[in-house]
Amino acid sequence: MAGAFVVASMRFGVPLDLAAAVAQAESGFNPAAKSRAGATGVMQVRPDVHRDLLAFRFGAVEPWSLVDPEKAILAGCFLLAGYLREEKTVERALSRYLGAPDPLYFERVSRYRTEITIFLRAWSRYF
Repeated sequence: MAGAFVVASMRFGVPLDLAAAVAQAESGFNPAAKSRAGATGVMQVRPDVHRDLLAFRFGAVEPWSLVDPEKAILAGCFLLAGYLREEKTVERALSRYLGAPDPLYFERVSRYRTEITIFLRAWSRYF
């Protein structure tokens, strides 16, 4: 799954730590996660809400396909990249990703982002 985050973050220009932090906040990295609202997969993408946009970029996207971590991460990073471009700040982009402004969500993602950055820096010393 780590490789999928690297590929998607590079492909769509989303910071790697941010993409991974969103996945941690949304699903705890669980590829089979499903929400009551219909969000699916690692990045908790709602195919009903984003059907046209995802179809334009990836072709037909069925809800079951987002259980595949690579597809879910690509879809989530694609959406997040668009929100980052449109909203100009991470906080507003995360509000769009979540579907509503929520300072606690932003704080949680920021905390995970810091933890992931610390881990990546420590890990990079060995490789």
